[in-house]
Amino acid sequence: MVLITAGIVLSICLMLLGLTGDFLVDWLWFSTIGYLGVFWTTIAAEAEVFFVVFVATAIILWVNGSLASRFARSPWTQRPADFEWKRTGIAAGPDVLEFMRHRLPWPFVTASSGRIAVGVLPNVFANPLARLEPYGMLILIGLLFILPMLGAQLGVDLSIVSRVIASSTDAIIGAILLLTGNA
Repeated sequence: MVLITAGIVLSICLMLLGLTGDFLVDWLWFSTIGYLGVFWTTIAAEAEVFFVVFVATAIILWVNGSLASRFARSPWTQRPADFEWKRTGIAAGPDVLEFMRHRLPWPFVTASSGRIAVGVLPNVFANPLARLEPYGMLILIGLLFILPMLGAQLGVDLSIVSRVIASSTDAIIGAILLLTGNA
């Protein structure tokens, strides 16, 4: 235990030394050539971008959590009528997960954006979406990895997710450049 703690402390110290070293080298270099104002401007810009991204992420998480809390069913109404305790001496993994899903009041743990969509949509659209939930990870793996590899073999660009991520990233970078006056 002592060696693990010493290793963690040493790792943290080395990371801080690296960050401090970069900061000091830049500070000394900018002050030597007479551009200390440029150094502090870059530090301030990095801090502002960090703060904006931190606030935006906090807002997104707060909205997601409030939507999950609002649209999650009460844990008392989620209980299936046919659920029984099985006294086998050992609880299998799926039994424990089933118990946690239906019996414990954890709307934030069990709610995801797909379940929020199911709760918001009318039943006509929510039922097919709810039936896709067990296959969500396979669909995601297919979209992220298998579809682009298949497209590369066929000579067609099928990386849909990459294009969506690239376009949204370009929009965010453009907005940051516009806000900072560098557009």
